[in-house]
Amino acid sequence: MVNRGSRRFIIGCMFSALIFIATFISVPVGSFGNVNFGDSIILICGLTMGYYGVLPASIGASLCDILSGYSIYAPGTFIIKGIMAFSLVFFMKLFKKSKGSMIISMIIAEGVMVLGYLLYEFMLFKNGAFINIPFNIVQGVLNILISIFLYRFIIRSKIDL
Repeated sequence: MVNRGSRRFIIGCMFSALIFIATFISVPVGSFGNVNFGDSIILICGLTMGYYGVLPASIGASLCDILSGYSIYAPGTFIIKGIMAFSLVFFMKLFKKSKGSMIISMIIAEGVMVLGYLLYEFMLFKNGAFINIPFNIVQGVLNILISIFLYRFIIRSKIDL
């Protein structure tokens, strides 16, 4: 039997890998560019691992930036995705799992992503940062919808994470 700390570490590594893969695989979306589904796994990671999901979220997403040629984004991604996962867990606990708390917490977490990338890209590109706001909002909404579906599947299938 694996002890609790080792189990969390193993599941965290698994989530980092899943986040990397879901971020790496992107789908073209018209004039918006590409959308990836890494945030949906980050949201699932936060919902299932709590605050222990912050580091896997940061590592998986920023590693994808590094290995896919977007190293300039890696430091921002590391911080933004970590804060995103943290805020999801924080607001879930704050709302004490009241009705709609999961969806509201996901919206806040994706809002952190949109605002975080706006600020990071503003530091890098100044006014050019604003062009990505619609793209990030579309990506956030799609990832919320996917994560709701995935989370319901995990709960119904009684997968023990």
